[in-house]
Amino acid sequence: MTFAEKLLVAAFLCQIVWTFLVAGMMARARFGAAAAGRIKGDIALGSTGWPDDVRKVSNNFANQFETPTIFYALVLLALHLHVASLIYAALGFLYLASRIGHTCVHATNNDVVQRSRVFSIGVAALFAMTAIIIIDLIFGIQI
Repeated sequence: MTFAEKLLVAAFLCQIVWTFLVAGMMARARFGAAAAGRIKGDIALGSTGWPDDVRKVSNNFANQFETPTIFYALVLLALHLHVASLIYAALGFLYLASRIGHTCVHATNNDVVQRSRVFSIGVAALFAMTAIIIIDLIFGIQI
């Protein structure tokens, strides 16, 4: 495994660890709300019974299974096709940073404009990662 591939795997694993950390944040928020008697109605029927601060963390946890699935697929494909370069690994870490930033905004002040900007950086990184694979496959040019 090349150094670039190891870096890419590191970003991959860090995203998984981040998902577990967000799950822990969600559990802590939910247990705290339950212990404080802040749940309204039947939470088994929907998330509206949770206080807003808990719903923000819960929604962010759900987000960890949206664009990250594209990230995981791209990383595995890049490793399989041997197109992982230092640039590709840097894009992987840029994506990871965007996910962490997205959580920090989403689970706190939830500023939609700021959150959209951070989210867009992550999507742009995924787009670039996709383009690198396509360029390599069609033109044989490794980036």
